[in-house]
Amino acid sequence: MIEDVTLVKAIDSQLFMLGYFDSEKKDQKGYFRTTKYGSEPLMRKLLESLGIPDAEVDQLFEAAKH
Repeated sequence: MIEDVTLVKAIDSQLFMLGYFDSEKKDQKGYFRTTKYGSEPLMRKLLESLGIPDAEVDQLFEAAKH
């Protein structure tokens, strides 16, 4: 289960930083949080694959762009 999703626009770039906690990995030694970087289309595809609803994805990007 994906929890605590954050999305911010990377400084001086068109890239975004996506962070989330994957509760299925919580028992793996050293796991704290997953962080990924990429373009908006790539991050949208990743969020979709994680099961995040489209409306929530749109809200994340709207907040990240301001």
